Amino acid sequence: MEDRFTTRLLDTETWPDFAALVEASNGVWGGCWCMGFHPEGVGRPGQTAEVNRAAKQAHAQAGTLHQILVYEGTDCVG
Repeated sequence: MEDRFTTRLLDTETWPDFAALVEASNGVWGGCWCMGFHPEGVGRPGQTAEVNRAAKQAHAQAGTLHQILVYEGTDCVG
């Protein structure tokens, strides 16, 4: 029996899938872009959803993420 779900590391290759997933939910909780566990954190003055998105993408490009995406077939679902 084939597994229904697979996982992949969030990196530059999977960034478009992650971005689409987050954008579908208004940046997750209004624009945090899952930055709460990074040194930059969230909620600092001037830290907008766009700033968080750019910071998260920079982490993906630098290889400093330890996040896993969940796929159902080719669709990123979590």
